[in-house]
Amino acid sequence: MSPRSLTPGYCLDKTHGLAYVRLSGRKHYLGPHGSDQSRQKYRELIAQWIKSGEVPLPAAISAGPPGADDAADMTIDELLARWWKHNRLRYGATGETDGKRPAGELGLFVDVFREMRRLFGGPEHKAISFGPKALKTLARHLASDRQYQSDGAIIVRRGLSRKVVNGQISKVKAVFRWAVEEELLPGEVFHRLEAVRGLARGEARDSEPTEAVSDAHVEAVLPFLSRHVSAMVQVQRLTGMRSSELVSMRHERIDRTGAGGKLWIYQLGIEHKTGHRGIVRQIELGPKAQAILKEFPKRTLDPDEYVFSPARAEEERREKMELARKTRADRGNSRGSNRLACPRRQPGKHYTAASYRRAIQRACDQAGIERWHPHQLRHSLATEIRRRFGADAAQVCLGHTSLDVTQLYAKADQELSARVMLEIG
Repeated sequence: MSPRSLTPGYCLDKTHGLAYVRLSGRKHYLGPHGSDQSRQKYRELIAQWIKSGEVPLPAAISAGPPGADDAADMTIDELLARWWKHNRLRYGATGETDGKRPAGELGLFVDVFREMRRLFGGPEHKAISFGPKALKTLARHLASDRQYQSDGAIIVRRGLSRKVVNGQISKVKAVFRWAVEEELLPGEVFHRLEAVRGLARGEARDSEPTEAVSDAHVEAVLPFLSRHVSAMVQVQRLTGMRSSELVSMRHERIDRTGAGGKLWIYQLGIEHKTGHRGIVRQIELGPKAQAILKEFPKRTLDPDEYVFSPARAEEERREKMELARKTRADRGNSRGSNRLACPRRQPGKHYTAASYRRAIQRACDQAGIERWHPHQLRHSLATEIRRRFGADAAQVCLGHTSLDVTQLYAKADQELSARVMLEIG
């Protein structure tokens, strides 16, 4: 079965008989469905959307290319598609991404693949000819600011920081290293790319260091957040887990028997940022975090039920509105009838790191304070742990384990993390 196309579809609004296309979450009506006028407008909008920089994930990534046994004929597109087919499971993808950018390390590969296809896509660009000059061109492209036109306005998108660009370039090298390992390309192709050094200071902007967010600013946004997002903010502040780890928290992953029931353990296994390196991650949940999580009990027999769910948050919001309604139940609209008559995008089973961040930023605007982002909560906890327990405790609790830490110290590290979280988490 061929994968679904990742290009936004030409759709039918059955209520009005109109064609539409959804771009970046916004619905654009095109005219009567099936008409030449609507199809022409569809093509124009897609072309403008791609030109504006909101290009969809490349469809070629979703399937292996036909043929390409001859290294001399393999294109960049085909190489990226082959890498994706054979390596996505290693980075935690359980299936096709269905047009969505994956989270974590795999999403960073998708980002650089998209830019490679912009510059070097098409049959004329062969993988065997991709050399140091092409790689440096890609690096400069990633670091440069770009201008786009949207609804008559000029939008400037900042280039990536030097650290991010160098990380993306290392991922390109990893793709060619894999191709050499699989004997898809000769070894000299990868060795040429190895000669390319990362961008030096001054060749691209350096990102500002992340600062801790004050507890006062955290407390200021809580009244403007939903019950679920408010709890997520508090749990992240207490545990220092990454946003991706927080939004993917499932009930079945929480062991409530640690330390005689006094300490809960959130087991991530290898499904986290550094999981592809074989590092197992677990997060200790102290009494304060436990008290918050008890407000979100398991409601179904689904083993994949998430602790925090936008679908459940929407359901709770509607229940609250139903209780507060003044019109009699047998008068006016029944619960949810407007939504059924005019369906919109349904809330998902779990939050994403992006939707979680946007909710906090909207709350900051409503609270009238400077915007902060969830990653600053990790820095807040790291600052507190470092002050009270030392740098080693902060490194262990936040999962900053380096590859050369031996298993000999793993038990001691876990005991230190447990002792910290029992006191402050």
